[in-house]
Amino acid sequence: MINVLYEADPACIAEIEALNRDRPAKVIVLNECVSGTGGARTFRDAHHGYGSSLLEANARLRSLYIPAHWIDYDYTVYEAICARSRRRVDTRTLDEIAAARAEVPLPDFISLDTQGTELEILRGSPAAVDAAVAIVTEVEFVPLYEGQPLFGEVCAFLVERGFVFARLFRIHEGSLHRAPIGLRGNGIPVTTDALFLRHPGSIAGAAGAEGDKALRLAKLAFFSLSQGYLEHATWALEEAERDRWRELAIDEPWYRFLLEFFALSKRFPALMPETFAERHGAASPGKAAFAARVAHEIAPLTEAIAGMQDLLREHHFDEAAEAMLRMVDIDQKRLGLPAALAQGGRRGEG
Repeated sequence: MINVLYEADPACIAEIEALNRDRPAKVIVLNECVSGTGGARTFRDAHHGYGSSLLEANARLRSLYIPAHWIDYDYTVYEAICARSRRRVDTRTLDEIAAARAEVPLPDFISLDTQGTELEILRGSPAAVDAAVAIVTEVEFVPLYEGQPLFGEVCAFLVERGFVFARLFRIHEGSLHRAPIGLRGNGIPVTTDALFLRHPGSIAGAAGAEGDKALRLAKLAFFSLSQGYLEHATWALEEAERDRWRELAIDEPWYRFLLEFFALSKRFPALMPETFAERHGAASPGKAAFAARVAHEIAPLTEAIAGMQDLLREHHFDEAAEAMLRMVDIDQKRLGLPAALAQGGRRGEG
């Protein structure tokens, strides 16, 4: 794996390289200020360095604060992110950097946290966005910076480009009005990170060689599993079957893991609850008949769950393993399935 890290401040490059020196992946650290267009821009160094941006802080939100649990004061956002100094910097797009530097590939996975310029970066690098199969980007629900697009605009853009909005990570809440201790209640959403996964059909239906599409779908499955999305992963691999993804000449751990995952997924009995139309149709056998069918398949199903759980844990896909067990528990309760089913994936736990 190749990790390409971008940092606008040249004084930080040596520290970033030192922090990443022992990683097993190849790490490329670039002193670049990434933006939506190439050229000279004004960069605002904020009082709190993490708030530095190409955009001006929004003075209309001077009263906004976040009662952050990791500090012992109110994080008054404008005071933290407003500029203490300004300087001119040269900016380039992700596409321009990849085109100019042979060692920088177009990304399979994009992670953005650029204080308000995330959407302009995505818009300004269509080749990078089209290459990516997963994107995590910081999003806001109130405009912390002047002219900053909010979550809805980011989501609409990426859905239009063939992505599926998957989740929001932990949302940091705040308030537009500060009250004394004891009068504080629920906050409004302020900021978080959002995950987008490529729609498998946008890859399978695109032009291109079978091998290229198969590889992209396999990478999509890998990133989906890393975030706990088992169904999205199996969907991607089922689409990739048309392009014979298992015949790719790849001798790498991530690819061998996917081969194991796919083989194990085929050991699950073809058990699915009825759909709405099936349940309300005249030919529906009903819930009891389905439970009886599950009971007949309990041994192979329990074995398959345990085997998949072992594989995911072995390769440190803990989020996928936990999501799998959580959904087994939910299905057990809502469908009245045998108790042994939920225990099948807990072999050796505790």
